[in-house]
Amino acid sequence: MLRIRPSCVVVCLLAGCTGGSAAKDDASARPGDPKPNPNGSCELDTSTLPPARLWRLTSAQYFNSLEQVFGSGVTNKKLPVDPSTPGNFATFDNVASAASVDDPLQSAYREIAADVAAKAKTVVVADWPCLQNEPPSQTCVESFVGGLGQKLFRRVLDNEELQRHLAFFQNTQSRWSTDAAVTMTVEAMLLSPRFLYRSELGLAKNGVNELTGTEMASELSYLIADVPPDAELNELAADGQLNDPQVRRQQALRLAQLPQAQDKLERFFFQLLHLQPLLEGGLAKDTQRFPRWSTVLQASMVKETQTFLRTMVGDEQATLHD
Repeated sequence: MLRIRPSCVVVCLLAGCTGGSAAKDDASARPGDPKPNPNGSCELDTSTLPPARLWRLTSAQYFNSLEQVFGSGVTNKKLPVDPSTPGNFATFDNVASAASVDDPLQSAYREIAADVAAKAKTVVVADWPCLQNEPPSQTCVESFVGGLGQKLFRRVLDNEELQRHLAFFQNTQSRWSTDAAVTMTVEAMLLSPRFLYRSELGLAKNGVNELTGTEMASELSYLIADVPPDAELNELAADGQLNDPQVRRQQALRLAQLPQAQDKLERFFFQLLHLQPLLEGGLAKDTQRFPRWSTVLQASMVKETQTFLRTMVGDEQATLHD
């Protein structure tokens, strides 16, 4: 079991705030050390808060999000390496200001969305069997569009979003078929910024922006385990219970036990120590100068590091200082 110190891992979550609406996404900005009062309100010095921002999902978060909705193995396609900025954060893949969408990434998103949408019919029909009726009822289509949107966007669609996606489904259905409408609606939602990004914009209150319940649920889950919020987190968000710092602490500890959280911790250390080339098997050396170098040795070095991390964190319950 991991020994997690929430004050170190989720210091900003305990406050549940971001900077004001004028705050900018600046690579040089650092989360401060907000000190929430005992009642859990957001009466904080705004200079200590991280800026309000939108986060593009990292590669791990993107594929974990796909798997949660459509199941494991839904695609074997890959994303290109995340862009990074020079300087101290050069090896980390979750720097918001560096997470741009260039042409290769955009092309990969389109290819994966088409691939997943083509394979998703079995999952979709299992959740909405009424789509097998020809034509499906309006109630069925609304349930599908609203339900799928809620899963992918990690929140309930507002009326404008719902109507726009309903119109897209209906137009596609009238031109081709219900099957085509289902496939193309899935693809369109997977290409939506509402799926590819998560927000920390919050709602303005007393000079700061308090994260909404759904933003808080996503923040907790992606920060700790790189996964979208599960049913338990979504229920707490809907009930407003994530406003309580103690509830957030309990959820942080629960999420830290997920296998994906262990994977993220390992990935953090590999990025911190610049070991990603080893992990990806792409570190080449001159075998004339290093005759013992081989892919087997690379794999052994990766295994050694993984075993050390798992032993220190898991078995020894070591602190970050250790």
